[in-house]
Amino acid sequence: KPEILTHDRLVNGMLQCVAAGFPEPTIDWYFCPGTEQRCSVPVGPVDVQIQNSSVSPFGKLVVYSTIDDSTFKHNGTVECRAYNDVGKSSASFNFAFKGNSKEQIHAHTLFTPLLIGFVIAAGLMCIFVMILTYKYLQKPMYEVQWKVVEEINGNNYVYIDPTQLPYDHKWEFPRNRLSFGKTLGAGAFGKVVEATAYGLIKSDAAMTVAVKMLKPSAHLTEREALMSELKVLSYLGNHMNIVNLLGACTIGGPTLVITEYCCYGDLLNFLRRKRDSFICSKQEDHAEVALYKNLLHSKESSCNDSTNEYMDMKPGVSYVVPTKAADKRRSARIGSYIERDVTPAIMEDDELALDLEDLLSFSYQVAKGMAFLASKNCIHRDLAARNILLTHGRITKICDFGLARDIKNDSNYVVKGN
Repeated sequence: KPEILTHDRLVNGMLQCVAAGFPEPTIDWYFCPGTEQRCSVPVGPVDVQIQNSSVSPFGKLVVYSTIDDSTFKHNGTVECRAYNDVGKSSASFNFAFKGNSKEQIHAHTLFTPLLIGFVIAAGLMCIFVMILTYKYLQKPMYEVQWKVVEEINGNNYVYIDPTQLPYDHKWEFPRNRLSFGKTLGAGAFGKVVEATAYGLIKSDAAMTVAVKMLKPSAHLTEREALMSELKVLSYLGNHMNIVNLLGACTIGGPTLVITEYCCYGDLLNFLRRKRDSFICSKQEDHAEVALYKNLLHSKESSCNDSTNEYMDMKPGVSYVVPTKAADKRRSARIGSYIERDVTPAIMEDDELALDLEDLLSFSYQVAKGMAFLASKNCIHRDLAARNILLTHGRITKICDFGLARDIKNDSNYVVKGN
């Protein structure tokens, strides 16, 4: 009965099978795809080399057979069988082929080109998701700058969750009565669009308004923030120096917050446009001079129980007596621009020069707006010229853009010193 003595893969890429038996055994090669115990397909015609047989010490004849593994083009099992005339017995072994023998590839059979391609695609997908996540985290979040507080235990206070504030559905306005125009401002997740509202104040009148909305890329947190801002604005009520809420659309679609439209944009850019035409009158040209000082509160004031006092600001600031041009503007500053028609005199506001009285007027109006917010226990956490809008009659209105400004790339945020 023949016996397989050795079966091995040689360094030169040849497969060798050594069998011993008497009579002299014959060695045949078989191949089958996959991993099998036995193969039924003989290999041929191939270059099979049979070496001369030799006699073992026990009188058996030893036969050597080699085959080039480059003969096989696919993964599978190589089997060598040894048999002779004695009972037609045989012996075999399996050999898992891993590719081109000359390259000596020893990878697992699962690592086929398809699997390798899948692994590469999965890796690229993971990298892509990581990049998207990183960019999303770099985006500034939509955050409401109005904060309502509640005083507890004297000087301590806590923020009131704006989501817990009530919302009166009297502010609801039909969506089909809004006609959208150009975009006035935009951030990472929200934007403000100029629009025309039909029947907002009067049933047959059209009115220009500003509508704040979210972009399609906004998430649940941004939608909740916009709804919170709507509740805060409805809680505050109306004031001449606040961008007032006019209506809202919360049913049947994305949330829309309708506010007053301020035709001259934000105060920061208005001042930049007017700085070249700024009129700074000399003191000898004034008919009168008024000095404004910040004085300490007297003991008789309504705040005499408070332990906190402001420093006495000694340097005075001269006040410019209104000129004729300023008188013309003053007449336009009376009342809210919503409640009256736009006259040619008001439309000339933007053509008039900027003077010291305007700056004092802006400061005074902003102070009135902040005093109103304080009376409502509301804190504005980002008061700046960019968050103050200017409308007809040069009336200033404090607003909250809340459009997720990127402070790293915004030139309005300048870091000085250390």
